[in-house]
Amino acid sequence: MALTGDSLLYCIDVNSALMQLHCGRAERHDLPALPPSHYNAPEQEGGPASNAESNKKSHHTDMYNSSELILRRGQSCRITLEFNKPLTDWQSIVFTVQTGPANSGYHNTNVEFALSSSWSSGMWSAVLESSPGNSLRIIMSSPANAVIGRYDLSVQISAMGQTSTYSLGKFILLFNPWCLDDEVYLANEEERKEYVLNDHGVIFMGNDKFISSIGWNYGQFESNILNICLNILDRSLNCQKDTAADYSQRHSPIYVGRVISAMVNSNDDFGVLEGRWEKDFLEGVDPNTWNGSVEILWKWYNDNFKPVKYGQCWVFAAVMCTVLRCLGIPTRVITNFNSAHNTDGNMEIDMHYDTEGKFLEISNDSIWNFHVWNESWFIRRDLGIFYSGWQVLDSTPQEKSQEMYRCGPTSVIAVKEGDLHVGFDTPFVFAEVNADRVNWVINKDGSKEKAHSDTKYVGQNISTKAVGNDARVDITHNYKYPEGSPQEREVFEKATRNMPLYRQPSENVTANRSPMSNRRRNNNPLGRYSSSTPNLSTSVNGRQPAINENARTLSPSPSTGNLSRVPHTRSTRNSFRPSSPSPNPSRASTPLFEGPDITGKFRLLSPVVIGEDINLILNLQNMTPYHRPVKVNLSAASILYTGRRVNDIFTEQKSLIISPSQDAHISLQIPYSHYHKYINDGNMIQVVALCELPFGEKVLVTKDLVLENPAITIKPLGNAVLHKTMALEIRFTNPLNMTINDCTVVVEGSGLIDRQLTTMVPYLKPKEKIRFKVELTPYRTGTRQLIVNFKCKHFSIKGYQLLNVESW
Repeated sequence: MALTGDSLLYCIDVNSALMQLHCGRAERHDLPALPPSHYNAPEQEGGPASNAESNKKSHHTDMYNSSELILRRGQSCRITLEFNKPLTDWQSIVFTVQTGPANSGYHNTNVEFALSSSWSSGMWSAVLESSPGNSLRIIMSSPANAVIGRYDLSVQISAMGQTSTYSLGKFILLFNPWCLDDEVYLANEEERKEYVLNDHGVIFMGNDKFISSIGWNYGQFESNILNICLNILDRSLNCQKDTAADYSQRHSPIYVGRVISAMVNSNDDFGVLEGRWEKDFLEGVDPNTWNGSVEILWKWYNDNFKPVKYGQCWVFAAVMCTVLRCLGIPTRVITNFNSAHNTDGNMEIDMHYDTEGKFLEISNDSIWNFHVWNESWFIRRDLGIFYSGWQVLDSTPQEKSQEMYRCGPTSVIAVKEGDLHVGFDTPFVFAEVNADRVNWVINKDGSKEKAHSDTKYVGQNISTKAVGNDARVDITHNYKYPEGSPQEREVFEKATRNMPLYRQPSENVTANRSPMSNRRRNNNPLGRYSSSTPNLSTSVNGRQPAINENARTLSPSPSTGNLSRVPHTRSTRNSFRPSSPSPNPSRASTPLFEGPDITGKFRLLSPVVIGEDINLILNLQNMTPYHRPVKVNLSAASILYTGRRVNDIFTEQKSLIISPSQDAHISLQIPYSHYHKYINDGNMIQVVALCELPFGEKVLVTKDLVLENPAITIKPLGNAVLHKTMALEIRFTNPLNMTINDCTVVVEGSGLIDRQLTTMVPYLKPKEKIRFKVELTPYRTGTRQLIVNFKCKHFSIKGYQLLNVESW
């Protein structure tokens, strides 16, 4: 390229410039006048050309499967400008970086900065390092609060009285958790590896008594994923409405997180995923069959940004985790068990049952067996430093926030302290983990009886993946004080008082330091029955030892029933009594007892496995010194994980008299031949016993069952070596006593397989075992996750295996 139009005086080798920029470094010795706190990167020896790979690693962008230049803000890189002869007598060299529309008028999207001999702290800078021969070696750095996204880089050189401008190409700038001055800075290196660089993980599901997990391929470094993530920002309603203003706010993780929260669902725009919670997924993909985010994002991109069908909460959260990690924001996936959806802001979730114990959908309130959202790590200067750290972001479309379906960022600390006045959406998240459950019985005449409020049911075993391994970590203590503690009730009462006063903050994310920044914290086993209907038997005897259930690997406790003795002033899980029982003279002489006259609990007699019969026992305990006649209305239904009743499986009624201070047992078996046609892909069944006592007293006992799928065995047949083909053996057994047809096996794993491998299995006979081999060629070192999904119309069964890929 000529610097003058009249004669060829100097030429710039643009390709060389971009090559050196791509190999840019960020070590401390590159920045002689830079304050030590400006960035946090390892020091390395050697020049930019001789250390290309190590230089890319210093920006932690070497994992991106992209030919584009990808840098992180707040860090330096080298540019080498090559000329056809030494450049002398130059008056100025001015660089320009531009993102978004040209001439937008925003100072942070179009920046000019001159080559100088010293750094300008907190600004785009270019410093001349040396000028050997016909080249200029320049160190360029971006500020730690620079706008993230796609940039154009150009240079204007004035020499010998003439000025010319040259385009040096494009680059992408990301958030930088390694930079001390970046709002997303995360101090622990192992946490940065987990929450930014890890491209696979596990998501916890099930219920609070039986916690299971699935593997997930986040795939944020796979081909074209970064480009797709930037397209998500560009296609947001904010960007469509005012492109220049939108780009200017992309320096803020608060703003970016809120935009992504809205765009991952498609309710207000042409976002990535369309949600559906019904059985019919014929027009798209059953959410249970997704294995990772890569296929979802590619489908959205290839279908010209048409929403992908379908997603549910864990899919929304997993996709958002991919996008935010890809952009450089530390992010993790969170599961809240017994998650409340409070629609009226009264901090009470109303649950209604008929006199047979069937759940009635009368209220818009609900309690999900589990709900999955994200947490992202960044500073909240808009609220005060006290509220910094993990922030809830939820892209599942539940309620509108400022006229759009999105949620957060919500400070986890604000939730724990009950500080509902801070944004965004703190009251909603607080209710998800703290609301009280109130049970009602709707009588046949339409009247209803209110049960006690269960203050401990909601917000249990809040879980996330451990750093560096797939273990479950319970983080409930991050969201609330111990249940029943003085601090917990104090926070709840404060939040309840302030709930009506909450107002959403402005969308403006300009950081203003708050006086709250220094705020302190407050501080006989049943045999198999051949009948195709449920089998009931009753026994009355003295109290028996508890029946031990099979332990679950990831479960905090065995799956037990849900009713214990109920104190008069404090409720316990899934039980209730009328708050104002009808007076009866015959009871006047009855001694007073805490709680209801009987208590109850369901217990499993064997593991609940798909394809097997379900065996339970209902234990009823008479807490009084008197005989107590009891009428028990039993029912079972398949449910969604959102708690919605889908199909009734059976109803049955039993009557019995329980002797004073004795136990009564009702045995129950539900054959697979009876329930299999009613269950949905969530494999969840709710069993209910509504016990009616004299004088109108009622006791409700519930138990949610999660049917286990059989295991898939994945066995490596050799070592995993980079760029070397390896084989794995996959084994699976049909769990059903019936032939299954038209099965599909899908294998997926970032760094192991490009996209997916798919094969068909025409049929499997009852209880038949299948074994087959898969060959793959790893293309990335380190710990990789291989996911196998065996699916048919009867079930979708997943397994995963971690492989340690070594270099040659």
